[in-house]
Amino acid sequence: MAVSDEYHTAKGRGSHEIKVKGSRFIASVAPIDSEEKAKRFVEEISRKYFDATHNCYAYRVGHGDGAIFRFSDAGEPFGTAGRPILEAIESRDLTNVVVVVSRYFGGTKLGTGGLVRAYKESAVAVLDKVGLITAFLTDDFALSFPYGLTKEVRQLLGKYDARVLSEEYGQRTSLTVRVRKSRSERFREALAVLGKGKVKLGDIRTSKD
Repeated sequence: MAVSDEYHTAKGRGSHEIKVKGSRFIASVAPIDSEEKAKRFVEEISRKYFDATHNCYAYRVGHGDGAIFRFSDAGEPFGTAGRPILEAIESRDLTNVVVVVSRYFGGTKLGTGGLVRAYKESAVAVLDKVGLITAFLTDDFALSFPYGLTKEVRQLLGKYDARVLSEEYGQRTSLTVRVRKSRSERFREALAVLGKGKVKLGDIRTSKD
C-alpha cells in the first residue's frame, strides 16, 4: 500500500480583522509542526492582545490516526468559539496549523448563533488571506560511500528528487539527503542495488518539508 505523505497547511503567518455589530474579531494564524509550538503561538497572541475580551483558539497537529486537535472557548459560551475555529481548519482538511481569534466586545451581544458565525468567519478569512500550501512528510537519510560512487549516487538522487542537506567529500563521500516518505523505501532499495552493500545508511529521521 502506498504511503500517503501529502498534507495541506497555512502558507505562513498572518492576521485579519472583521467587525460584527461593533465587536472586533482579530484572527491570527501560523503553520506549526508540534503541539508545543502551537501552544507557544497561542501564548504569543494572548500576550499581544492581552486586553482582548477573549482569546479563543484551535489547532490541529500531526497526520492520520496520530493527528491531535485542541480548541478553547476562552470564556465564551460553550461551543461558540473554539469549535467553529476548528471547523474552519477541518473544512479545508488542514493540519499543522493554529488559529487564534481575539475578540474585543463592542457592546452588542451576538447570541450563540452569531458568535459561532463570527468566529468561523474570522478563521476562514485569515486562512484565505495567508493562503494554503501542499507540504510533504519526508525522511532524512545519512549516506556514506566510496568517492568513486559519487556520480552514480547523484544520478539516483535526481531520479528520486532527493534534496541534499549537507555534503562532505574525501576518500568517502558523506551526504545527508531528504526524500519524500512515499519514495523512501524504493530509494533505500535502489541504494542497496547501486552500491552492492557499499552505501552505508545512518539514522533515518522523519520530518516535514
